[in-house]
Amino acid sequence: MLLRKDTVALLPPSEISKVAQLVDLIVTSFVTPGSIPFGQITIVGHADKDFHGAAFEQEVSVHRAIAVQNALRDGIIRGLKQHGISHLVSGSIAFSTKGVGSRDPDPSNLPRTTQRILNRRVEVKLHRLGAPLPPRDTFESRIGRFLNLLKTRKVDPDPTGRRTSRSVCILGKMLRPDVLDLFVDGTAENEIIGSQRVTGNLCGFTGNYDPPVISATDLLKFLGTVRTVLDGPGFGPTVSDARILSGLSELIFIINEGIIRVERYITLNTSDFGYTGDKTRGLRLSSIFADHLNDPASIYSCYRDFHGNE
Repeated sequence: MLLRKDTVALLPPSEISKVAQLVDLIVTSFVTPGSIPFGQITIVGHADKDFHGAAFEQEVSVHRAIAVQNALRDGIIRGLKQHGISHLVSGSIAFSTKGVGSRDPDPSNLPRTTQRILNRRVEVKLHRLGAPLPPRDTFESRIGRFLNLLKTRKVDPDPTGRRTSRSVCILGKMLRPDVLDLFVDGTAENEIIGSQRVTGNLCGFTGNYDPPVISATDLLKFLGTVRTVLDGPGFGPTVSDARILSGLSELIFIINEGIIRVERYITLNTSDFGYTGDKTRGLRLSSIFADHLNDPASIYSCYRDFHGNE
């Protein structure tokens, strides 16, 4: 770009536009998934021969280079903020800025100067630096990745082959805007229910909870949502495929255990001395899945053929 002033704002519109184009190119490289960012920016300022001498020419060329660096830096900051990025990791962008005076005139002026204005310029070179940006992390992109992964692989472990098919079914449900993804967490433990401290598994507790009528707050301690699990760091875009497959298997196991333990340890918790669990609570927990086995919006519709021991 031609630079006849020390301040970019004083340049002709055509030259200011070149700075804006560079800013847009750099910002785009930082916000586009799969792109390797233009993180190395080399700026070289030039000057024309001047009767003030070489020292003056050097100073002018340095000022020109710094002016472009400042304009690019400010533009990049504004552009990134427009994309919701308030800062980058230290070292993400590196400027290499210098002036060379009049020692390197524009090639068109060699061997004889014909357009002195071409020597008053700043050259900017962009170099890609770093690794490609990971895919943008949205819930929908996570689900898409998991479903694509399960087209060729199984969750791990999958003792009977059913955990994989249930994973595919549940993930498909999660793309519905009206999905009901509430489930009984069969692994929830170490909570206070009413006044009773349950040191082990909540659904596997074989004694009476106190009081018998569970509050809405305490009921939530038995429950979870699929979205909360899949939105967690254990399913992030940088997590390996192997860990994703393991995590999906664990999620299915948790849901399976919720059904089994509610039926086995709460709803049907009886002995020769009478009922030892909380049948009211058991029925409330059981209804969370039993009432939605035929609801296409519920993840529990993926369990209509569930018989346990999967």
